[in-house]
Amino acid sequence: MSKYFIKTKNKTGYILSEILDEISNDFILFSKNKNLPILEIGAGYGVVSLECLKNGATVIANDLEVEHLKVIQEKSNDFNKSKLILMPGDFEDINLLESSLSAVFCSRVIHFFDPDKIMRCIKKTYNWLEMGGKAFFTVESPYLKNWNHFQHDFKKRKNSGDKFAGYVRTKDYINIGEISDSLPEYMHFFDDDLLSEIFKTCGFKIEKCFLFGRPYFPEEVQLDGRESVGIIATK
Repeated sequence: MSKYFIKTKNKTGYILSEILDEISNDFILFSKNKNLPILEIGAGYGVVSLECLKNGATVIANDLEVEHLKVIQEKSNDFNKSKLILMPGDFEDINLLESSLSAVFCSRVIHFFDPDKIMRCIKKTYNWLEMGGKAFFTVESPYLKNWNHFQHDFKKRKNSGDKFAGYVRTKDYINIGEISDSLPEYMHFFDDDLLSEIFKTCGFKIEKCFLFGRPYFPEEVQLDGRESVGIIATK
């Protein structure tokens, strides 16, 4: 297992232990000097949220697991703790005012959602953002070595016009192993075309959307430098 992977306490995959991709860094830079709060969905142990706190941002840190949020609270003692708001719960159960946020960051979360939930959550994200506010999301692509049996079917579904071609039952395609044992029953993968289209449908303008590599992932899941998709979309 990669040293950058930490198991979640609620068995929803793994948390990255460091800031290791362009979308995360862009979100941290964007969080500087914002008048409205920024929100991180699925904050895990707070690697990104804590960096935004250092920048002076008011940070809403969300996670399904309360124990993860407690770790963020403990680590925030040396920063501006008064600007940290902890918000446990599911993405779609969060209730915030319209136009109340400057940015939303969501890394490696929505590939656990079914199509309807993804649409509901991205629409909520759009409503939460102020005009000019931005969504920063990353999601896994089907181009992972341990999902090689699914890649042909993904392309076939996509070519047939299926906007949710990456929605798949885990046990139909993946072998039992240390990584797959920590995955839920269903996964939902995207490439850059499909992820862009979903955000456009919800009203966003796409700043950039691209496939990128995760060289720090375990060798058994690395394929060819297209393991994840990143998107920055503007209201």
